[in-house]
Amino acid sequence: MSQHAAGERVRLDAFGESPEDALARCVRLESMPFPTGAALAPTDVVVEVASAGVALIDAMMLSGQYHHKPPLPFTPGMEYAGIVRWTGSAVDPARLAVGDRVFNDYLLSGPRSAGAHASQGGWASYAVAPQDALHRVPAGLSMDQAANFLLNFETAHFALVVRGGLRAGEVLLVNGASGAAGLAAVQVGKLLGAIVIAAGRSDVKLAHARAAGADHVINVSPSVAGEAVRKFRDDVKERTGGRGADLVFDTVGGAVSAECLRSLAFGGVT
Repeated sequence: MSQHAAGERVRLDAFGESPEDALARCVRLESMPFPTGAALAPTDVVVEVASAGVALIDAMMLSGQYHHKPPLPFTPGMEYAGIVRWTGSAVDPARLAVGDRVFNDYLLSGPRSAGAHASQGGWASYAVAPQDALHRVPAGLSMDQAANFLLNFETAHFALVVRGGLRAGEVLLVNGASGAAGLAAVQVGKLLGAIVIAAGRSDVKLAHARAAGADHVINVSPSVAGEAVRKFRDDVKERTGGRGADLVFDTVGGAVSAECLRSLAFGGVT
């Protein structure tokens, strides 16, 4: 009999018509024992979840609207961090040991993965993952930070480095800068040596972007009744000596995206 207490997990048995419909009709909370038995592989690790991310992709998966559709039933939650409570006989103790703080790689375990652990999301008391999917949490990160690290910073890195080719001294305009991916883009942009302009609709939230390294902040809330977004291209031009932004990182879309395009320098990328 396991020495560990039983827990709970969220399960999705059928996709909803929308994320809201899935939450109302298709998601259930059930009890779960501590994972044991023949179902565990020698390279498996049992993690007691301390923190789990809730991303837009997680919500889309509940209704099958994301391009990757996990097999049913599954426990949602792409990213999580927690404490190792059990390791299989083939797990390298120099890499992972009971008591270690770890976070998972969502492409190798959980509902965004394609292997045997696709049902093992982080919205649970315990999650099972292969040792290769887990990394020790660096000493400077909290569990909450670790659980939200890979998705947001990999997104920012891919957009700014791989696709955007951002270089030191260039101007980066981040739209939706107070969100998780937006804040990551602000930080990655500064690490790359860019001049970062953070755009958003709340002065309070934009203060977080400033604290994360943004050189300038612009509140794009509508100033005229009926406007979808304030015309802010002049603000961008003013902060760049009339040049505009070399690269736009946009997590919002719609009318804000159109104004971002008008804020680009000649040859700029969005």
